[in-house]
Amino acid sequence: MERLLLPKTRLQDADGKASRKPTFLLPMRWMRAQRKHRSHSQYWNVSFPEASQGLEFPACHSCNQNTKSAEDVASFVGRMYPDPTDPALLDEAVEKLKALHNDHPVLVHEIFNPSIQQLEEFRARSDDVPIGTHPLNANGPILNNFMDVFGTKIALALHYEATRQIVPKTGAVLTRWFSNYEAFSGMLPTFLNDFPTDKTLQQGTLNVADQFAYSTRLTKDRGASLHFVSFGQSFAIVAFVYIQGEVVPEEHRDRLRRPGYWN
Repeated sequence: MERLLLPKTRLQDADGKASRKPTFLLPMRWMRAQRKHRSHSQYWNVSFPEASQGLEFPACHSCNQNTKSAEDVASFVGRMYPDPTDPALLDEAVEKLKALHNDHPVLVHEIFNPSIQQLEEFRARSDDVPIGTHPLNANGPILNNFMDVFGTKIALALHYEATRQIVPKTGAVLTRWFSNYEAFSGMLPTFLNDFPTDKTLQQGTLNVADQFAYSTRLTKDRGASLHFVSFGQSFAIVAFVYIQGEVVPEEHRDRLRRPGYWN
């Protein structure tokens, strides 16, 4: 079984390497539906049409273009509901898959082919997860690269929201995303218990707290920030942002991402 060891703020496993999640979940009936839909579709972006104002940040054209695919992938992962009861949600998820398969067919193959070890672990933990769900592979390098890019962009945006300062190119971001499988299996780091997601997008009396919520903590000198972002019951992100990347411990520097460098 894959181990996840995340004491306090250390984003690594017992071997000192970046931990990854074994699976994420979706309904069995969604699995049946997706096999029937492999046609083309247009791009879509992460958006919350019911309450889309109030969390907009400056970004250059190059950054927006180079992170578009990562946003598309994260939006697909964000539709991995454990058991959607609204048929419209199922239809939406299928449309997202059609777009993803059109633009990233190798990624779709990676996701929908969990290993024997992952399937065995899922069966062993079946009592911990919602009934009717099915495991997908969240361990692949393609998916994790896209999710790390997305997490980096979210972290830079939330740092700006908290400080009104753009992180310079000398800065750095250390991010880790968690699947809903990890949440249901009790694999989230314990320090998140004292880190409530108390902010969301809101427009008038409408908000999307059930889809997107976040929380931020700053150091006293505002030279670093910590962010926890939850996307409903689909996935979550923990990210550390540093104004000066050289302050990051040596053992984590191979996982850092710099503003403007998305590859």
